[in-house]
Amino acid sequence: MAASGIYGGQTTTAQVMAVFDLEGTLCQGGDLLWREVIKWRLAYSAPTRLMYSLGLTNKRRARVGIIKDLAPLLKGLGEEEIQRLAGRVSKMMVARLRPDIQAILQDHKQRGHSVVLVSTMFQPFLEVIGRRLNVDLNIGTELEKTGPYYTGQASSPICFNEHRASLLRKHLGEIGLEVEMSGSYAYGDTIWDKPVLQMVGNPVAVYPDPRLRAHAREQGWRIIG
Repeated sequence: MAASGIYGGQTTTAQVMAVFDLEGTLCQGGDLLWREVIKWRLAYSAPTRLMYSLGLTNKRRARVGIIKDLAPLLKGLGEEEIQRLAGRVSKMMVARLRPDIQAILQDHKQRGHSVVLVSTMFQPFLEVIGRRLNVDLNIGTELEKTGPYYTGQASSPICFNEHRASLLRKHLGEIGLEVEMSGSYAYGDTIWDKPVLQMVGNPVAVYPDPRLRAHAREQGWRIIG
C-alpha cells in the first residue's frame, strides 16, 4: 500500500494532523527527482517535459505526465538500486528544505501532532525522505513490482490533485488513525493542493502560485511567503 510510517499498520488515534506537500512547499523546487533519475539512466527522451517547456501542454497534465514518463526509467531495478537512488535524492531534498516551513513541521511534532507527507513523488523515494524527517506517514505514487524488480509502471492513481485527498482518506482509514479534521493543518503551494487543504480546519498556502494565493485570500486562509 502507498502509506507507511512509524505506526507500522497498527491502530493508532490522534487528535490533530499536519499534512505537508513536499516539493515547492516543504522543499524549494521540484525537479530533483527527474534530474537524478535521468543521471542514473544516462538517457532520457522526455516528451512530456519537452511539450511543457514549449507550452504545448498545461501544467497539470505535465506534472502527471512527467511522473509517468519517469517510471519506465526504473524498469528492471531492484530494491537495493532504488534505495541507493532514493538516498541520493533524499539528501538533496533535505538540503533544500525551507527553514521556516521545516520549523513549522518541527513545531507540529513537538506538539504531538501526526505529521504526514503527501507528494506526487514515487513512494520508495518519499519513504526515505520521510524517515530523514521522522514523520509519521508518507503518501506518494506507488511503483509496480514483479517479484524483486520494478516494472517501470506507476500505479494508478497518481498522487496528485483530487487523488491526494482520496488517498489520504484511504490510508488514514487503513491504519485506524482518527483525526479531528477541524483542528488539523495542511500546507501546500499550488492550486492542485486545494483538495487536501480543504479537508482541514487550518489550511495554509505556502509560497503559493497566483491561483492558490487568490483562492487563499478569498477564503481567508493563512498565507506564508
